[in-house]
Amino acid sequence: MSLLVPRFVTTAERPTPELLARAAHIAERCGLPLRRRNGSMRRTAGAAACYVVGKQREALWSPTASIFVHEGMTLARAADGLDHPLVRAVAPQGRASRIADGTLGLAQDALHLAMALDAEVLAAELSPVVFSLCEEGLPRLAHDSPVAEAAARITPRLGDSATVFAGEPDDSFDAVLVSPMFTQPDRAPVGYEAFRGAAVHEPLGEATVAEALRIAPRLVIKARAGEPVPPSLEGRRRQVLRGRALEYWVVEREGA
Repeated sequence: MSLLVPRFVTTAERPTPELLARAAHIAERCGLPLRRRNGSMRRTAGAAACYVVGKQREALWSPTASIFVHEGMTLARAADGLDHPLVRAVAPQGRASRIADGTLGLAQDALHLAMALDAEVLAAELSPVVFSLCEEGLPRLAHDSPVAEAAARITPRLGDSATVFAGEPDDSFDAVLVSPMFTQPDRAPVGYEAFRGAAVHEPLGEATVAEALRIAPRLVIKARAGEPVPPSLEGRRRQVLRGRALEYWVVEREGA
């Protein structure tokens, strides 16, 4: 899959001063140029991917799709309740009040866990582009959507997971979830190449594992079946819970 890296930030047509200020802020944060909107998105961007500060929402635009934060499959996944393999991996006793998510992405897992467990979720995201989408999208969902209460319980933080976790006290979470980018994605939705182009592709590092098991007794890694085990997990005992298409590797703190 070829990646479409976002090349610039732009706005809706006839932007307000507030939209222009927000676009300038995101452009500075992401280290991208701010480009004036010039008619249609096709005319403005051509074949490039870009970040669009719209009047209704913000999105990562590419010629094949417009990617933004939405409820997605949250309601369908949450319908499984405590029986969903992700929920069982994170909260085997069916209870968790605070969860840390080390790879927020478009917040699908965070929304699911916040809804299924009525949990507060602290979520780290290293990509400034993806973080900006969540910074806009989660408050929008919390204001008016079927997942409003869950969205309101998610706190996004910009930064790598190890650094974000390092600022939290010992044993301040019930579990930590990390979902590294799959090495070889398949059956990806249309436009996913733009999301992968904006995301940070880093393996699960030893610092993240160490910090995760300091702030919580349980670390869950979301993986595709057959995904190689990263060096940071070598020598650690892990339990594997299998879902329909994914696996959830559970690593518990020694002595927990």
